[in-house]
Amino acid sequence: MTKGETGTKEVMRNKFVTIYSWADEKTHHELVKVCDIIVGRAGHGVITKSMFYRKPMVLIPIPDHTEQWNNAKTCVKLGFGVILEQRQITAENLNEVLNEALKLDPDRLDKVYGTFLKEGGKSATNLIFSLIRSDTTLGI
Repeated sequence: MTKGETGTKEVMRNKFVTIYSWADEKTHHELVKVCDIIVGRAGHGVITKSMFYRKPMVLIPIPDHTEQWNNAKTCVKLGFGVILEQRQITAENLNEVLNEALKLDPDRLDKVYGTFLKEGGKSATNLIFSLIRSDTTLGI
């Protein structure tokens, strides 16, 4: 886990989690690659890294940040993650959404990732778009 505190290099560890005050881009990729699940904001960078490494996501969009909310809702619709609202974070709610995210179908992420590697970005984009279009609740 990273706290996003630039300019510091503090690291805290316990039995289940390691918390970095800051991680540069290389370290961030290494952390995402080896973790079991991503808990983070719903920005483009976190989402694309999570999808690239096929990691389920618990997304906590910044309150009133339309782009992050739309990103998070799309990930939920595609079956890549779950949303936890910042104002609703409790130990119990976090545990519930972590368990929910760990039950997501890993084949969906594998399918997108495999398409990207096999056929390139255009085909992966088309696959994602078709998944979105197949969900009529998105209104696309």
